[in-house]
Amino acid sequence: MADDGGNASRSEKDEIRRHAKRWVQHVRRDVLTTPARRAAVRAALGKELGEARTFVALGEVSAFLPESSNPAVERAFLTVAAMMCAQPLRPREQDIAAGQTNPTPAETKDTAQAEQASTPLEDSDSASTKSRPRSLGASCAEAVRKKLSRSGTMEARLHALCRANNAGVHRQLPRLVALLRSGLVEVDWARLIEDLARWDRYSQRRIAATWLRDYYRQLNDEPDDTTGEEKNEHAEVH
Repeated sequence: MADDGGNASRSEKDEIRRHAKRWVQHVRRDVLTTPARRAAVRAALGKELGEARTFVALGEVSAFLPESSNPAVERAFLTVAAMMCAQPLRPREQDIAAGQTNPTPAETKDTAQAEQASTPLEDSDSASTKSRPRSLGASCAEAVRKKLSRSGTMEARLHALCRANNAGVHRQLPRLVALLRSGLVEVDWARLIEDLARWDRYSQRRIAATWLRDYYRQLNDEPDDTTGEEKNEHAEVH
């Protein structure tokens, strides 16, 4: 049995990752800092490809899409950029600052070399999250630790997201990401693009499993302060 689509899928995944990193850096440096361009990309949030409000955003993203792009890939690039542009001021400033301090890896380097080269020397949590790919599940766990959401509520939202089809995941993500960013929880935008781009194919279950595994693993590292009220609420949700 081929693992995650075989070698062809692995090559496609690496290509998406490289282009996603370049796109995120472009959005941080050139789009978030320009009100008119930011508003145009934000307008694509929640819209289907080809709708009038996506036209300008499609012009922005066209030069950054992989050659093997398909509608799922294109929508992933657009959705994530629109979520970045929809952020309020403080988290938006955080992203702009990240764009100034983290240069885009050279396209001629492979993904592993680029990630190793970008690893900072400082041994800090914030530096680690910027240098390593981070799944959405890990960000959700951080939101619970920061008291942005109760664990039962976040778990239910994450379960619903993992069960969703492509249209559903694009519909549900903006509210969850808005919650995360309201508390300055970092989201690995390039990793999220990669996951969304492959959600319509044989990788959905693998990606969902990674999100859930990272969520539970990080929460299990923390003391269990779940109240009886929350456990009851969680039981009702399920």
